[in-house]
Amino acid sequence: MTDATLRVAVVGAGNASRHHLAGWRRLAGVDLVSVADTVPERAAGLADEFAIAHSGISVRDQIESGAIDALDVVTPAHTHADFVEHALRHGVHMLCQKPIAETPADVARIKVAVDRGPGRLMVHENWRFRSWFRALRRRLDAGELGEVFHLGSSARFAGTVPTHSHPKVPFSLGRQPFFAEMERFLILESTIHQLDVARYLLGEPTGLYARSHRVSDLVRGEDVATVVLAYPDATAVVDRSYASKGHAAPPLLSETVVVEGTRGSAFIDAEGRLRVVVDEGGHRYEDVTEPEPDAYAGSYARAIASFVHALRHGEPFETDLADNLKTLRLVFAAYESIRTGQALDQHEIAALLPAGSPTEERVS
Repeated sequence: MTDATLRVAVVGAGNASRHHLAGWRRLAGVDLVSVADTVPERAAGLADEFAIAHSGISVRDQIESGAIDALDVVTPAHTHADFVEHALRHGVHMLCQKPIAETPADVARIKVAVDRGPGRLMVHENWRFRSWFRALRRRLDAGELGEVFHLGSSARFAGTVPTHSHPKVPFSLGRQPFFAEMERFLILESTIHQLDVARYLLGEPTGLYARSHRVSDLVRGEDVATVVLAYPDATAVVDRSYASKGHAAPPLLSETVVVEGTRGSAFIDAEGRLRVVVDEGGHRYEDVTEPEPDAYAGSYARAIASFVHALRHGEPFETDLADNLKTLRLVFAAYESIRTGQALDQHEIAALLPAGSPTEERVS
């Protein structure tokens, strides 16, 4: 693509869509053509809020007529394969919310569509674009902590259980009611972010073991989960709970994270504050990086900006299908480990889903 105006349609007007639209509005050279939803009134409300001309033309017609260059999909995972197939076949590039799919069958459909093109696909996995994780990754790359041997990532709060502040409808179910009906819930919907960040910071694990529980009778799927990732010289422990009372009230800006190495440790608190402590050779220093203003929305904006930059410069997407399937395999592996009570090695993890397509990195 060139630096010509990028015409974008957004489909889905749920909880996350407002952050997507705000992210698009930060970019120059972008024309937000429309926002669509299965509830027209909800789409119209967002269109008015973000000053988008609401044409009433369906997304399918916009794709087929050449009225848009890119489609930003913020809809439930079971709808993604249809959007991917239709958009990419007509040369419309697509940014798609995670999880890219819920089943191996849909992954296979999406992989075929990506292979065939000519449109390109990026998965919107915004957590790795949070400023504190980008800063931590730079410090790890510089060797500041030495050889890393431990990563811990934890987020625990009362999201699926009634509390004093949410006595009738728990916090998470009030924000996103569809959570209640998900057969596979917490790992697929939320822990997936932590698993992707673990990959972003440490690379690909060689093994995985997981446990989960369903505590609330208001949800069908698990609302507590722990996943252990094995590395040759390190261990990552990822835990998340939406059923834990007494913790800080949601929403949390970040999960708490600790990364320990032979030279020192890094800590990220629930406000996104990064503290690095190096203690070596009789000397100790500590450095604190405060989160950027409007940090939550900022991660959406950076993910979207990355998508646009890659399109305009013919570069690979950071979170293309091939990369994101490595995260989704960990999700599927966690459920398999929970089912069997056994750990999975890297070969068993890799066999759970087809490989991403190398042609996803082609230049358009």
